[in-house]
Amino acid sequence: MKRLAWLTLPALLSTAVPAFADPPASAPAGAPAPRVERIRSRVLRDKVGLTEDKARKVEAVLDKYAPERKRLGMALRDARQKLRALLVLNSEDEGAYRAALDALRTNRKALADLMDRAFTEIGKELTAKEQAKLFVALERMRGLGARWGRLRGAAPRP
Repeated sequence: MKRLAWLTLPALLSTAVPAFADPPASAPAGAPAPRVERIRSRVLRDKVGLTEDKARKVEAVLDKYAPERKRLGMALRDARQKLRALLVLNSEDEGAYRAALDALRTNRKALADLMDRAFTEIGKELTAKEQAKLFVALERMRGLGARWGRLRGAAPRP
């Protein structure tokens, strides 16, 4: 039995070594993760049916707006967390509720405006049917991402 323990200990330690390794080089701030980029690329070409040229133009527009979209998404997340914290604490601070709600509304509107600008720019490159397919495909990707977050145990969005 002791011999087995001495054999399994090095095996266990060798599997833990990657956990202490340096993290992989990350993409620039706001850029999608490589896996998300591959999925988006496949969706644009296969599901939406875009040519290589059109798909590259759409990806360029989406990448152009990604940093601002990420910043607004984080601001929305912070506002939602503040609102939830106030509710959990059963706070009576009306000013704090008002500030959290104002931040939530402001960031939602800014995000909607940003996406409207992005889709206006994309609309110059695509036909109406291609835009519709793109919209449906992106909504589906967003829904799958949210579902994946719930499966991992993330808190549901309000």
